[in-house]
Amino acid sequence: MVVEIATKNPRKDYDGLSFSTWSLRVLAGFIFKEINLVDSKSHTDVRNTLLKYGIKHRKSKTTFGNSLDPEYHLKKRKLKI
Repeated sequence: MVVEIATKNPRKDYDGLSFSTWSLRVLAGFIFKEINLVDSKSHTDVRNTLLKYGIKHRKSKTTFGNSLDPEYHLKKRKLKI
């Protein structure tokens, strides 16, 4: 069931979802909360299941948008090095 859900487009196949690819954490939460498929599910368990079946997942990334931090640009330059 996890593999079936992970291979579907969330925006098209599940009403109300605003994204087109699953992240591990969102998929784990969806399986646990919305579908009540399991008692508990961690994103690590989901990752291992997807790897077992050869399914690639979206890697989440953190971005620094327009920060109000006065040293934002200095910190951003340090990260690029």
